[in-house]
This record gives sequence, structure tokens and C-alpha cells, in this order.
Amino acid sequence: MPSAPLDVVRLGILFWALHRHGNPSPDPQANLVEARALLRLVAALPATCRGVTRALSAARASTLAESLAIAWPPSEGDSSAPTRVALLDRALSLVADHAVDPPALAARAAAHAGGSLAACVLAGVEALSGDEHAGVCAELADWIDVLETTAKVREFVAERLDSGTPIPGFGRLAGADPRAAILLEAAASFAPADRRLQRALDLVGFARGCGEPGLEVGLVALAAALGLPPGAPPF
Repeated sequence: MPSAPLDVVRLGILFWALHRHGNPSPDPQANLVEARALLRLVAALPATCRGVTRALSAARASTLAESLAIAWPPSEGDSSAPTRVALLDRALSLVADHAVDPPALAARAAAHAGGSLAACVLAGVEALSGDEHAGVCAELADWIDVLETTAKVREFVAERLDSGTPIPGFGRLAGADPRAAILLEAAASFAPADRRLQRALDLVGFARGCGEPGLEVGLVALAAALGLPPGAPPF
């Protein structure tokens, strides 16, 4: 996640915390309502650079997937088309199943310490911003922009294999990540002719010697298929 959108998210969460001040409510339902609204706000905040009206519409959407679809529309087409929203919802569901990764641990630690919902979300966002998660997505997205042809992807992978340099997003797990496979298939079905998606799929095809593609590879491929603009945050 680029620094400018991240700074907007940080400020937005801090303002939320100041407005809501205090620890979570003893009423679980009230906490659930607030948590949903806060997460929609997080999705919408970076879109303020695209217009306050768009950001407000995103924050008022009924689901987080709809918030993302409104906040980060494609360059052309209907930003709230049901298929796009469904794909974003699928990605969010898969990302939620991320075991004990650092962002989840950070958010859980804040919750265990009795922190507010805003404090928990901010802790997770700060951990997510590191090189291990958002950094991998950003590096992958940069590479599929630079590697404009299949031949260049092949050369890039060969150079990495010869030098023993890892390829971001590959070989992070001992085996295959089924979430990556689901997202890659969804991306290929949605926009099979997209140039950036094709480079991502080329990378997957050539980089098997560097390990299996991880979740981040699937997310970057789906973002390319959905036409998300540069700077859109990882899921």
C-alpha cells in the first residue's frame, strides 16, 4: 500500500477513535455494527483522492466488497456490477482465512489488551503495511507492469533462477496455496484478455521452479483482471 493512501487510512482511523472514544461496547451486536462501519471506512478512505463524493458513497455501502468496488472502480465500466462485487467478496473471504499472520496477530494482541475496535484495526493495518504483505503485492504489481511480454517474463524468471534470487509471492508456503489457485482461476475467467493479467499468469507458469504461487500472487492477478487502478490497496 503506497504511503499516501496509508497515511489517509491512519488519519481516518484516528479520527474515528477520537469520535467514538472508549473501549468496545459490552453489547456484541453493537460492536459488530461498529466494526462493519469501520472496515467500510477503511476501504473508502484512500478513495478520497478520487473525490469526496465517491469516498462517502463507498463508506455508506452495505458490504465491504461493495465499498471496495465503489472506491476502486475500473477505468471503464460499472464499478458496482454484481460480478465485480462477487469477486471482491470472494477475495475478502479468502484473505480472512490467513491463520496467524502478523496483521491478524497484531489486531488480536490489541483486542486482548482491551483496545478499542479502532485500535485493533489500526494495529492490523500497520502490520499489513510491511514488506511481508502489502510490500509483496506492490512488488509483484510493479513487475507485471515492467515485464510487457511473455518473453520478458521468461527472461526475468530465468535470471532469478540462475542467481538464486526469490520471486516475490512464490514459495512462501511449503506446498501449494489453494487460495491462490481459486483467485487465479477467477481472474482468468473474468478478464482473459487483460494484458497485465496475462503477464501475471505467464509469471505463474514460468516460476514453478521458485515454488508455488502464494495468496499475494492471486490477489495481484485478480486486481489486474478487475482493472483496479495503481495504488489500490491489497485486500
